Amino acid sequence: MLPASFFDHGQSICLSQLLLHRACLGCGMARACMHALHFDWQQAWKYNPLVVIVLPMLTWLWGQEVWNQSRRLSQELID
Repeated sequence: MLPASFFDHGQSICLSQLLLHRACLGCGMARACMHALHFDWQQAWKYNPLVVIVLPMLTWLWGQEVWNQSRRLSQELID
């Protein structure tokens, strides 16, 4: 729903950036994930190379939660 460049501008919300003025391992991850979801792999890699690990893990965790919630909902409907 949001364009890939939605998070590209604006102030960072990273505490490491705000308090210490240093990038942490997670810096740029939201931007990287947004670009990866729009298949802009080159820009995603520039924001944070760990996107190749984090995005699949987040997708798997999200899928598990959707599966568990759908099973719980169907069980409630049966009872």
